[in-house]
Amino acid sequence: MKHYFIKEEDREFGPFSVEQLKSNRLTKETLVWRPGFAGWTPALQVLELREIFDSRYTGAQIAKNKIGKLLNSNFSRHREKKVS
Repeated sequence: MKHYFIKEEDREFGPFSVEQLKSNRLTKETLVWRPGFAGWTPALQVLELREIFDSRYTGAQIAKNKIGKLLNSNFSRHREKKVS
């Protein structure tokens, strides 16, 4: 299992597993490092960490779409009742 360190300002934290990074406030710009890296790298540039951001976006979009459909459906029903 790979473990990463993160850098915020001048402080370094870790090690963290990918699962731990998923449950924290990792951003695309957060600098990460693990043995084998040449230096600190933005999280979005690490292939293994990209899925964190893809799944957050996908989950948010799915929820937004479901809520939007529900609101539009309810709004249409209310409008129909007012018109008739």
